[in-house]
Amino acid sequence: MLGSKQWAYISGATSTFQLHVVPLGGIYPSICLLSGCAAAGSVRYVRELMRYPWFWFTCILFVLQALSLLWSPSHRIGARTLIYQIPFITLSLAMVHVARHNPIAAERIIKVTVAGTVIQALAVILFRILPQYKHAYLNSVFADLFESANRLAVFGGEDQSNVVDPSKSAGFTTYPNPASAWLGLAGMSAWYLSRLYKSRFLTYVAVLDCVAVFFTGSKAGILAACAVITLMTALDIALQVARTRKLEIHHAIIACFGVAAIGVATPFFVEGAAKFLGDSSFTLSSRQELWAFAKDEFRVHPIEGLGFGGWERKVPIQGRVTQMPPHNAFIILWSQSGILAVLIGAGFASTFLWWAFDRIRSGVYSERMVAKGLFAGYLWLFIQAQGENFGLFGEDHMKPILALMAGLLAGLRYQALNDPEQPRNDEVIAPKIALG
Repeated sequence: MLGSKQWAYISGATSTFQLHVVPLGGIYPSICLLSGCAAAGSVRYVRELMRYPWFWFTCILFVLQALSLLWSPSHRIGARTLIYQIPFITLSLAMVHVARHNPIAAERIIKVTVAGTVIQALAVILFRILPQYKHAYLNSVFADLFESANRLAVFGGEDQSNVVDPSKSAGFTTYPNPASAWLGLAGMSAWYLSRLYKSRFLTYVAVLDCVAVFFTGSKAGILAACAVITLMTALDIALQVARTRKLEIHHAIIACFGVAAIGVATPFFVEGAAKFLGDSSFTLSSRQELWAFAKDEFRVHPIEGLGFGGWERKVPIQGRVTQMPPHNAFIILWSQSGILAVLIGAGFASTFLWWAFDRIRSGVYSERMVAKGLFAGYLWLFIQAQGENFGLFGEDHMKPILALMAGLLAGLRYQALNDPEQPRNDEVIAPKIALG
């Protein structure tokens, strides 16, 4: 019988392709989802994460959303949302236990999960350069295997514009914006894991993932990439100076080349930037229409929200094939479960980011590397979630990476507490996690 370690490995290994199988009650579950849910046995390790506020917020939000089914017009939508949330909890619990007791297995799980995204990055680049292959893929049997039929079914009219647009590419997923957030989360995780495990291959994965973001054509993804990569470069420099009271020469060179590149490139990108900003303004205006509708509904239903399915019943179609979702993580929470869900969601996001940042500041080397990848990756996801529909935990491809990275960091924290003599410098090659 497979244990939570094996289920976590399967879920992580299939997170790129998902592998959707027979539909169940209108839900098209994937092997990734089913294996994540099958890791439910990991709940016996719940005490290992109860010390962290973000985990409490996650569990409380799950219970609150389950209760909101009582006033929801669509129990099916609510049940689907809850089912897709289960793997974040189970995989994070499974990984923290594996990281504490089997460090080699933990390394393999996180490596195979993150490394698999290189295939997605290559697909994004290929479909952007040769759009005919994207059309061939979307009409092939592989699309049904790699993507949920519920998403593929909305093709047509305005709703397919981002899918078939030759200037956009989502690889094996449907829409470019979630694809860019997924690649950003994976790329940031891979970059810092490569430094922890001294893996040149993970370095290549990180670079390719981040480069592929610019091939998605996602304006939000490109802005998030610039913001997060700039922030993490500045943070790395600041922490290096704070620890050693000196600036390493490679950091200074990177900074100088960055400034010079901006100066040289600016004249060539003025025209392109104007078009980019114009397109961004158009996208933002459509979002603002939805947010204005949410504001009006909030005045009527501030406490309980609209319930699962309530938004879909009330939002105007405005000539589209289907109703437009809220395109904001917090509006999604309010519409489903009310204002309390928004506050709990904000509590999760803030404590999750602070936990990662605190480990960056004061953790041992292995903690710092994983924490940097988790902080940068989740910050990227959080930024894009304010204009997208995958919520605070990401969509199907993102949840396994996020959960496994969180579980790994928690496992490393236990090691640091149990081994106060563990070196804090950059000579630590890999995490030495207690086996007992």
